[in-house]
Amino acid sequence: MAVSRLSIAFLLESTVLCGGVKVVLNLAASLNQRGHEVEIISSDRQPDWFKRKVAFTSSDPFKCTGARFDRVVSTTYRLAAAHFRHNESGRHWHLVQGFEGGLSECRQMLPEIDMAYRLPIPRITVSQNLAEKLALRYPQNLFVPIGQGLETNFFYPPQEWRQKARHTPEFLFLVGPLRISVKQIESGLKAFGKARKKHPGLKLIRISPVDTRQQEEKIAGKINEYYVHIHPEKIGELFRTRNALLLAPSGPGEGFGLPPLEAMACAVPVVMSNIPSFTSFALPGDYARFVCHDEPEDMAAGICELIADQEKREYLARRGLQVAAGYDYDSVVSNLLEVLSKGKGLRTEG
Repeated sequence: MAVSRLSIAFLLESTVLCGGVKVVLNLAASLNQRGHEVEIISSDRQPDWFKRKVAFTSSDPFKCTGARFDRVVSTTYRLAAAHFRHNESGRHWHLVQGFEGGLSECRQMLPEIDMAYRLPIPRITVSQNLAEKLALRYPQNLFVPIGQGLETNFFYPPQEWRQKARHTPEFLFLVGPLRISVKQIESGLKAFGKARKKHPGLKLIRISPVDTRQQEEKIAGKINEYYVHIHPEKIGELFRTRNALLLAPSGPGEGFGLPPLEAMACAVPVVMSNIPSFTSFALPGDYARFVCHDEPEDMAAGICELIADQEKREYLARRGLQVAAGYDYDSVVSNLLEVLSKGKGLRTEG
């Protein structure tokens, strides 16, 4: 469906390198590539790690009304609440990539979060699972899933991925910040420690937006490689060049979870927790070794099983590629444009 040219502002509180910010910037750049006028507005500096073309304005996103834009997309519940007064004719949307109320560190803010989500603002989510979860909690409001995309220029398989999957893994990837509770990195570290007792040669590769190595090594012992705040291109390179598995230990509050999907796109076999956001990547759900989300012992058992089972690793590498192929920004942007172009009249009932 052809969509008239739109002017769209994305309001960002932060431009720190993380999955949620990557998604916003890639959506903006893809919309710009299609000829729409798109601008990122944030008081944070323009990120030097993002190379695609998109206009960037350094300004307080809480004070910017976005009056000159056809659509304004807030990317946090705080921004959505702050700009509710500008929500005439469905012009204002809230992009939700995860429910903040599910984070233990946000428990004290739950009344404020609930109040923001009860405001009659139409919301876009990155998955059907997240839309359904939020609709159950806030049945009076609209939640529209548009899907999730992958940076296929960074995350793709090596030519020799079949041969790589046949070799016993030397490394385990664990990606995410220690201090964000939903990522459950501490459980992942404990699982690695247990798996290493059975496989002493197993090495850990940690990828994190912040350096908490000293604290983590008190939990898991020696961490062989520790990467802080590295570009997605480098992460893709690591996924392709290391003979490894990836552990994704997130808890039920995870909104989507890009790292396991990015690893699958690079033909890395994945052990992941059996939470709704992970088990809904695709059907049938045979693309990972699923483990209990709150049991490091079970996570370690899953790691050890794949280390020992060459046939299973080959299957998961192949199946992961099939699943990852279903995620691309082109289709997500088409869905987003369809939603935004129908903005008029989509303000939900208060």
